[in-house]
Amino acid sequence: VFSVGAFADSAHEYLLKQWLMTSQSEPKTRELYLRSMNAVINNLLYLTPKRQLLYVTDTRDSEPSHTFEHLSCFFPGLLALGVHTLDLPTKDRELHSWAAEGLARTCWATYLDTETGLGPDEVQMLPGAWVVGGKGLWIKHLREWEEKGRQGDPPGLGAVEKAEEREYMLKKRKFLLRPETLESFYILWKTTGQEIWRDRGWTIFEAIETHARTEYGYASVGDVDRLPAQQVDEMPSWFLAETLKYLYLLFIDDDLLPLDKWVFNTEAHPLPIFKWREWEKEKYGIPLNV
Repeated sequence: VFSVGAFADSAHEYLLKQWLMTSQSEPKTRELYLRSMNAVINNLLYLTPKRQLLYVTDTRDSEPSHTFEHLSCFFPGLLALGVHTLDLPTKDRELHSWAAEGLARTCWATYLDTETGLGPDEVQMLPGAWVVGGKGLWIKHLREWEEKGRQGDPPGLGAVEKAEEREYMLKKRKFLLRPETLESFYILWKTTGQEIWRDRGWTIFEAIETHARTEYGYASVGDVDRLPAQQVDEMPSWFLAETLKYLYLLFIDDDLLPLDKWVFNTEAHPLPIFKWREWEKEKYGIPLNV
């Protein structure tokens, strides 16, 4: 199995974040991160035929499932953080930036399309005939776009409206108060300064307030495509630890946790980036420019 979703997400994430936490002094994790990202971009990113929704899926025995998990919506934020912190060649910087924006666009679309404005936990993409011979692979469409002179937006980017006809089915219809989409919106806002990520985050916050708020807290929603919303008697711990934290950081103007001084672990706990003393650099062979 090759995946960035459940049971695999943190492995990809910590390759970059371990490098950042060591004050960019451990090249092995940096190289592993880049190899991991290139493998994902070249093998797991697909595009739907009509709306050109860019999504990341998993493979088993090299066969894509075309399942898109809400858990995977952390991935655009990870790519954006890599673009922001790594000294990438221009071509790789563009590739990772486009992938980040396109994937976050699809995460947003899964919220935009539902009756409640809340995102389902899992969808099954319907790639249609594009799947034959790997035609739906995003990297192939990107190369074709480049060969034709880069006319218009890169495949999978640009404006997205609420679907008249969806190119996916709701596989797991619950909204579990998860943070991943808002996490990516926060990182994209901090690294690009584009207000659209704040606007989309605010729309999601309003949907949460409308459909998930209870007298004593917040509840998961049983079916994102049904009104009135059916609340489930549960409030997962990550809602307070992560979802509300990323919402708060998305909208406060003060830079409370600068990305050059702090790293968020997978549970949104901020950890300080280590600073090497001069004697430590000399004793342990740490590069002097760290």
